[in-house]
Amino acid sequence: AGQFDPRQHRAPIAGQPTAVMVLGSPHLSGLPASFQPDSLTTLIDRLVAWKPDRIAIEGLSGPQCDHIRRYKDIYPADLADQYCFDPAAAQAAAGLDGPAATAAVAKRLAAWPQSPTAADRRRLALLFLAAGERPSALVQWLRLPTSERRAADGLTPALAQVLDETVTRRNENYLLAPVVAARLGHERVWMMDDHTADIIA
Repeated sequence: AGQFDPRQHRAPIAGQPTAVMVLGSPHLSGLPASFQPDSLTTLIDRLVAWKPDRIAIEGLSGPQCDHIRRYKDIYPADLADQYCFDPAAAQAAAGLDGPAATAAVAKRLAAWPQSPTAADRRRLALLFLAAGERPSALVQWLRLPTSERRAADGLTPALAQVLDETVTRRNENYLLAPVVAARLGHERVWMMDDHTADIIA
């Protein structure tokens, strides 16, 4: 039998089909101590050369983590601790809870300037942290010159330290996706995982 090509079994569509790349990798946190983040350079260069216009990662979004925390009595006790960034300090700094911070991110990006200032990026990083979206906060941090990666515009010294430490954290959601996104001029990454079914016995 000939090779199956699904494109031959679809009606014509307008425009080019969406191209999707799926990158599978082990969790970098499980690699031996000899692992060096610099070994990812060639992979990052190739991903940048492919020029994706959206980057999705395996991770729980801020809204889903907020949901799990609000309904903590029906979920495994350690679920949020295992998979979610704790946004409490960022929410206190921003004066916003998770849903309000998520809405503030959307509003800010909808009116995002062509040439954002360092203050714009620090403030957006804070909002992403308050929304529970640490990888996207890291995108903003990486888009800043090193000299501008500092506590200001609502970011406390402790939160700036969180972002500094995240830059080198051994996790593909920090060492890969935000780096590629920042180099491509993206403003965020998209977290695409789901643990809401963990209540099913």
